[in-house]
Amino acid sequence: MKISHQSKGQMEVVSDIEWVKATGIISTMISRRLIAFTAITVLSTLSDVSPANAQNSFRVSIPASACAPANPNSQSLVRIVNGAYTFAGNSTGQVEFYCPLPLDTDMIPRVPQNSGHNATVYYRDTDGTGSSAFILSLLQRRDVNGVQNVSNEFTSNSRAVTSNTFGCMNFVHNFSSSNLYFFRVTMRRSNTNQDPAFSGIVFNDACT
Repeated sequence: MKISHQSKGQMEVVSDIEWVKATGIISTMISRRLIAFTAITVLSTLSDVSPANAQNSFRVSIPASACAPANPNSQSLVRIVNGAYTFAGNSTGQVEFYCPLPLDTDMIPRVPQNSGHNATVYYRDTDGTGSSAFILSLLQRRDVNGVQNVSNEFTSNSRAVTSNTFGCMNFVHNFSSSNLYFFRVTMRRSNTNQDPAFSGIVFNDACT
């Protein structure tokens, strides 16, 4: 039988040391569990970002001011008002614009292939389905063989809206970094009673 000769003070010190050891172990266990929980949370969050969502997590905005008339002689027919192209003064006729779609080698891999794409055209057609004014939009590409159409042509005459609005372009295409892409936009008015406008295009927009 072992007889302890520790005083009350010594026993209290030993008890305090054991308590520190115990709390240290508990603290370590809690820290490890927190780290594990954090890792699981991060992995769970990352797993929610599917490749499709990652690919569609960008949009390319092309304001009208980034577009240029295809024919320099048409420059005098139009002006930019509040960021949109409109006809200047009493000018009438038809003007085509080239609007570059800047898809570089870093962005191309993020564009879904063999699937549908869309673009939103922002415009105003003051006679709706009439022929006195309209806005047309078409996505094209240029490669070593020349220029080819990528999408069908959008026409504002398909809608009766006469105020500032937007239209949808939907198409399927495999984008390639070997091609140069641009939208060709046409704006027309046959008389000064009409006031059409082209504001810009957003590629990869959720257009409905």
